[in-house]
Amino acid sequence: MEHVDDGLGLVRSTALLALLAAFAVGACGDGASETPGEGGAAPAAEAVASRPAAPDADVLAQSYDRGLDFLLQGQEAGRWSVQGQPNVGYTAMCVTNLLDRPGGARDADRPVIDAGLAFLAGSLDDDGSVEGAYRPNYETSVVIMALAASGRDEYRPVIDRAAKFIYQLQRLDEDNPTWGGIGYGSDDTRSDLSNTQYALASLRAAGIPEDDPVFQKALTFLQRTQNRTENETGSEPRERIDKETGKKLVRGNDGGANYFPGNSKAGFEERPDGVGVLRSYGSMTYALLRCYAFAGVGLDDGRVKAAVDWIAANWTLEHNPGLTGKDRASGLFYMYATMGKALSLAGLDTLQTPGGDAVDWRAELAARLVATQREDGSWVNESSERWMEGDPVLATSYALNALATTIR
Repeated sequence: MEHVDDGLGLVRSTALLALLAAFAVGACGDGASETPGEGGAAPAAEAVASRPAAPDADVLAQSYDRGLDFLLQGQEAGRWSVQGQPNVGYTAMCVTNLLDRPGGARDADRPVIDAGLAFLAGSLDDDGSVEGAYRPNYETSVVIMALAASGRDEYRPVIDRAAKFIYQLQRLDEDNPTWGGIGYGSDDTRSDLSNTQYALASLRAAGIPEDDPVFQKALTFLQRTQNRTENETGSEPRERIDKETGKKLVRGNDGGANYFPGNSKAGFEERPDGVGVLRSYGSMTYALLRCYAFAGVGLDDGRVKAAVDWIAANWTLEHNPGLTGKDRASGLFYMYATMGKALSLAGLDTLQTPGGDAVDWRAELAARLVATQREDGSWVNESSERWMEGDPVLATSYALNALATTIR
């Protein structure tokens, strides 16, 4: 297996390099979509014989703690490792899970939290980024969120320095169709919705207000990523050319989201005239909704209404809606985490499906997570190992992110 040096003296395999982007890559997919194209009616949400009831509060608390106990088995001196080497991304995610425990962090976990936070703060370079990071936006963003979750004044200067680094990653070159978004930080060509979600989440965690220009500029990118023809303006092309096929692509009109303008990892539907209509998919639509909320766009806004309508029409926890075939469950736990954060941040307690059902998403998500937790306290994507969700540490961290949003 090929290996690459990450600049920290840590040798990482190509599989690990992919892992560093797994925070968002799990949101993507290459499969076909169930979502119709331009002007089509969205499919009804998956039928449920009787909507699941929320598990008892004690059950949820025990489930969360069992997940934490599993994660703690994999740490040493407050650091989580991959292939025997300390990993900043994993450590940041797991420390955040410990800090975000409903009811507060456990006293017994404090030494691990303290050591983990010190490791994360020390991982940042002079410019505020994670030193030697393969995907600096993702890794720096999760470090900011972990340090911010601690609420400790001693990390304020570190958070501010890191936030300044993330802030300057926003693409503002006028000719770029992904203007206003944020990319990997190591790619100077484009932004994408998943990178943008993590960046904006970290900036809000750092205390940057929703009316700051960084969020308002991001709205241009968000609107271009949404399958909503009302978002189109005369300043951008309505058709884009797919680099792989040379086919003309246009956005759909169902309210869901793509990965970036002109690109949906769920693919496209071909119209009779040969033009491809981009398909929406679940994980990116939740990311879109969350980003709109970061920018202060409320539920009464047409852009948000369209995204919520797509989510309600495509409601399912069985797979990542919009993806089918072997890829339909790809990024499932990433989707759960993004779903919980997006719906709670948007202020939604229920979703109205086209069939008239009122979905208590917290109850159904909590029931799903409790039912799929393994005996050792972990979670794993048993339907798809793609984007590293076959790794129980990553899947468990995502699951705990989601579970925290269901506990009232």
